[in-house]
Amino acid sequence: IVLGFLIQDIFNFLKRKSINKSDMSFLIILFFLIYLMISLLNVLETKSNEEFVYFLFFGVELVLMGVFATLLYVNESSRVNFFLIITVSLFIISDIFFILNKNLFPLLVFKLGNVSSQIISYYFYTRYFIEKQNQLKQLK
Repeated sequence: IVLGFLIQDIFNFLKRKSINKSDMSFLIILFFLIYLMISLLNVLETKSNEEFVYFLFFGVELVLMGVFATLLYVNESSRVNFFLIITVSLFIISDIFFILNKNLFPLLVFKLGNVSSQIISYYFYTRYFIEKQNQLKQLK
């Protein structure tokens, strides 16, 4: 759902402006997130190839969300995009803690990190939608 809204926001942004090609921060984020995904996939002990494919697919989705949110925030710093990049960052952190807790070491710290970042991400996700609606009202 979030990726769908991000793609919609990217298309809406591209209708109004063009992406600043001189800013390469999204490439740094892209390489960092790909490195993080590959590192986690190498550590995981999956039960089947199908489970590995699911983790890979979900990792690619999180990488795309991170890159799209970064592109939006870097090219158009607004409250909407700020809440969006915080939400996506917390989604990624939450999923890292989830994977570490489920597949590596079932520690209370990982479970608390997962739950707390998930709850905080819902708060910022809600703020994102509220600000987006306010922004749309102002444009009309």
